[in-house]
Amino acid sequence: MIGSEVLGKLRDRLEGDVHFKDLIKGSTTFFVIRILGLAVAYAFTLLVTRKLGASAWGIFTICFTVLQIVSVVGRLGLDTALLRFIAQYNAQGKGETAKHIYLKSISLVIPFSLLLSGGVYLLAPVLAEEVFKKEHLTPYIKLIAFAVFHFTPCFM
Repeated sequence: MIGSEVLGKLRDRLEGDVHFKDLIKGSTTFFVIRILGLAVAYAFTLLVTRKLGASAWGIFTICFTVLQIVSVVGRLGLDTALLRFIAQYNAQGKGETAKHIYLKSISLVIPFSLLLSGGVYLLAPVLAEEVFKKEHLTPYIKLIAFAVFHFTPCFM
């Protein structure tokens, strides 16, 4: 009885408020995509650990974590600022200003990510030996150094 009343109120609200309907639709879509992403990530983990072993998964995890940390630094916090400013300027009808801000931020992030990529490559032996105490990680860290440039601006 109480459940049907709640569903009835929700249905009335969905039919009467277009924005609420869009919010529910968007959040449901995001929820389903997020669940599918988690399932794929779990399947990937299971596949790698079963086929290549736990040590391969450890190497992958260390390298991916280094990549994520360096890419966060490489974005210079501009990804978060862009969300705000581009949405604000687009809402005000200033699409050209939003485009200019985006291009300006990319022109800062790309050279900085190239610099970081080179730094990770050169510091790979130090990271492997001094930070992780595992010399065998050096070639893997050098490999992910090439991904820094491609991984950093992709979220902007």
